[in-house]
Amino acid sequence: MPEVNCYDFMASFTGPNCCLNYSSVDIFLKYELQPTSVRTLVHFSQTFRRGVIAKYDYESSMANMAAYGESSPPEYHMSNIPHDLPLLLSYGGGDMLSDVTDVQLLLNDLSNHDADKLVAQLVKEYAHMDFVMAVNAKQLVYDGLIAFFNKHS
Repeated sequence: MPEVNCYDFMASFTGPNCCLNYSSVDIFLKYELQPTSVRTLVHFSQTFRRGVIAKYDYESSMANMAAYGESSPPEYHMSNIPHDLPLLLSYGGGDMLSDVTDVQLLLNDLSNHDADKLVAQLVKEYAHMDFVMAVNAKQLVYDGLIAFFNKHS
C-alpha cells in the first residue's frame, strides 16, 4: 500500500512551506484538523472558482431570492470595512490559498483605509502553513503582531 507524506499533501494546496517545525506538524495533524460540512467546502470552491467573495450561492435563482432577496448571492465588499479599523495583513510569497495577487486585490479595495491603521507584511519565503508552524514565525510574524495589537489597543 502506498504511503502518503502529509507534509507534501499539505503543500499541494497551501504552497511549499519553507520553515516548518515538523514536530508541530505532527501535533497539528493529530489535533487541529476538524471536520467541516460539504456546504462549507462548496462555498470555498465557489469563491475560488469565481474569484469573488460572496455569500453562499444556492445555484438557484429562487433559492437565492428566498435567502437574500436577490437572484444572485450578494458580494462582500472589503471597501466597506471601517476605514479606522486597525488591520494587519501578513501574507506569504509562496502561499497558494491567499496568494500575493489576491492580497494585492484586497489592498486595492482598502486603498481608502487610514494609512496608520493598515499594515501589510509580506513574508516572501512563507506559504500558508508557515504562519502557523514555522520555526521562525514568532520573530517574523507574531512579535510584530503583538506590537500592532499593543499600539492599537
